[in-house]
Amino acid sequence: MKTFARKERPWILLTGATGFLGAALVHELITRNQRVLCLVRSDSPTTARERVVNVLRSWTSDVEHLFETGRLAVIRGDLHASAAGIPADLQAGLRARIASVVHVAGNVRFSATTDGEPARTNVGGTEQVFKLAHALDCRDWHFVSTAYVAGAVKDAREQMYAAPPPFRNVYEQSKWEAEQRAATLAQQAAATLTIYRPSIVVGHSETGQATRFTGVYYLFRATSLLARAAAQQKSIDRHALPLHIPARASGQPNLICSDDVAHAFGTLFADKAAHGGVYHVTHPEPPTNAQLKRVLEAEYDLAGGSFVGDAKTDTDQSPPTQHAPLQQLFDEVTQPVADYLFDAPRFDRTQVDRFVKQPPAPWTDERLARLIAFAEHGGWRASGTARHAETQVEEVGKYFLEFLPARMAGPHLAAIRDTDLSVRFEIGSVTGGHWWCRFANGRVVTVEPAANKPADVVYRTSVLRFRAAVAGEISGAELFLSGDAQVEGDIERALKFAMVLEEFVRAHPYAPPASTTNINADGTT
Repeated sequence: MKTFARKERPWILLTGATGFLGAALVHELITRNQRVLCLVRSDSPTTARERVVNVLRSWTSDVEHLFETGRLAVIRGDLHASAAGIPADLQAGLRARIASVVHVAGNVRFSATTDGEPARTNVGGTEQVFKLAHALDCRDWHFVSTAYVAGAVKDAREQMYAAPPPFRNVYEQSKWEAEQRAATLAQQAAATLTIYRPSIVVGHSETGQATRFTGVYYLFRATSLLARAAAQQKSIDRHALPLHIPARASGQPNLICSDDVAHAFGTLFADKAAHGGVYHVTHPEPPTNAQLKRVLEAEYDLAGGSFVGDAKTDTDQSPPTQHAPLQQLFDEVTQPVADYLFDAPRFDRTQVDRFVKQPPAPWTDERLARLIAFAEHGGWRASGTARHAETQVEEVGKYFLEFLPARMAGPHLAAIRDTDLSVRFEIGSVTGGHWWCRFANGRVVTVEPAANKPADVVYRTSVLRFRAAVAGEISGAELFLSGDAQVEGDIERALKFAMVLEEFVRAHPYAPPASTTNINADGTT
């Protein structure tokens, strides 16, 4: 068992260190001469440490030295277990040695899953973390929530919301419930609860570096895929795309860089006078939709499209009929984040401005371009993400050979009837996970193992993500936009067929045997 000498300075116990924002906060705290103890879900101490090392390499090249000098340590836990999975003997060793608990881990799914997410992690996990804090005799509690806990409002205030706001999705609701639960527990424990509400967190302000590509990156990725589709269709003028964008040109999605969030958090955390407050860690002057459009068009050599939210009569307009599939694709792939990009609230920063005097970096075209360039350079793949040995190829084979043909032999789905397409699925990194299928007239006409057989469309993803997709736990749009799935061949047909498959999954979800693979609270592996 890990022991903690009484003569050492106390620790800050932090959850979510392997996540995008959590890693930034760990680096900020260590830079401010704090000692950070990361609570990580993992099968073994070695794996837990490796996960922290991998993600922190994005912030510092000397992670091992931090461990060696006692400034950084890792313990294994589980937010879904009592007291966050910390056994009684370890609690005894930590008691009175934890100065503060910083709870960052969360689940960012916008739709509910069969296993109870995101409430299972965001509400239940928050409760267990702060119950652990109480058991460890720690009374300084810090909770990283979200600015969007305010729901669909025009003006969001830095205050607790006693009554539920008008939520746009279950993620917002789960974070509101988590705040309420944390506040109740803090009152019962006579603890001080400080709540930090960041907006849409993106990469580093100077390098564009990020370890996760969600949120506004979905819009970036959608534009990248749109550019590839336009390049393949000679009938499309890529400089006059006939798209209707459901937003106002002057709208301002609230983007803030990870290092700016970390700086604000570190400043508030270090000032005892700030403890106990609610703070919007947001950008005072976010980029406009017009600026985002300008930068994306320059990066991908595209032009066209119009903001339909700028005219009073635009709500009555119909999407352009020419190249309607492009409009459908754009709407489908941006849907998961449309509310946050196209209808952003204004966030009050009165309280945070009392303590944080250094404003976030201004949003220039160059800074936005760096975010896009970093994601493109990395192939939209999350860095620091553990990749598994792909051992469940037999299960993949059963899906393609048994489940898929049997279900498609039943009543046809309208979207599949007119499909005539050859598709190669590359699931995992081994030959046994590669399958070639031909779809015609609403059925699977041919299924055979094939590593390199030519196909109209090629999809690539991991076994873990494949399992989640066919179970209906993650949408095709989320797979492609997050970089968890790659696509080759005819891009327009590939994305359209991905929507067809998604409709099929909704009608016929696949329930494979339970996996023992660990998944981070933010949905990454």
